Amino acid sequence: MIFIVVGFFAGLLGAITGLGGGIIIVPVLTIFFHIPIHKAIGISLVAIVVNSSLASVSYARKGFTDIRLGLTMEQSTIFGAICGAFISGYFNAKILEFIFGIVLLFAAIQMVSSLGNVIAEREIKIRHLSPMYRVKHIPAGMILSFFAGCFAGMLGVGGGIFKIPIMCLLMGVPVKVAVATSSFMILLTGATGAWIFFIRGDVYLELAVLLSVGILAGSLLGSYIGIRMKSKWQSRLFAIVLIAAAIRMLTGIK
Repeated sequence: MIFIVVGFFAGLLGAITGLGGGIIIVPVLTIFFHIPIHKAIGISLVAIVVNSSLASVSYARKGFTDIRLGLTMEQSTIFGAICGAFISGYFNAKILEFIFGIVLLFAAIQMVSSLGNVIAEREIKIRHLSPMYRVKHIPAGMILSFFAGCFAGMLGVGGGIFKIPIMCLLMGVPVKVAVATSSFMILLTGATGAWIFFIRGDVYLELAVLLSVGILAGSLLGSYIGIRMKSKWQSRLFAIVLIAAAIRMLTGIK
């Protein structure tokens, strides 16, 4: 029951914020249940596939997902996820935990310091001047997406913590579209990383199934809330979740 509840909240926040739920699952499994981080990452990647599949379908049906942009960025992201999943096997567990916490904290600072104002300005411009938006800096976005995929495969977080700031800050994509597109991309990235961890024996299928049961319910509710939530609150929740996960991960290191 505990794992099902953890999965529910991971799915809920993952669907609302476009993170995929990995930033909750990995810290919870390592800090509270003392599961080795390599195993926690493998479990997280399997659960992420379940979460993002439901969330991406819900967002796509409402027309928020930019399929073309997602497929374009995934060309480099999946390659990065393969590299990251292989690399993670050579890292010490404590180093992975430290990297995980620092990356989350950095992403949260970026969201709090600059993304909120950028989002607000772009949302107003799009709403009042044109119903369309123009994606910018695609080559740079693809390069950064490779590193996002690398961290995603290495840390089991799906990559949303990197992809959403990249799309919003660099590529001029509205936050709601970025969240929806991130959920779609996480489905592909997570499946790639999960496959590598599975063949390496770093996945506890029993725990992954229990988490997925909760994620099924949480992601359905999260998608419903995320579609109706105002963009500014969506971005603030995104930053709060990142900060909380970073603090727990860093303070949990023995």
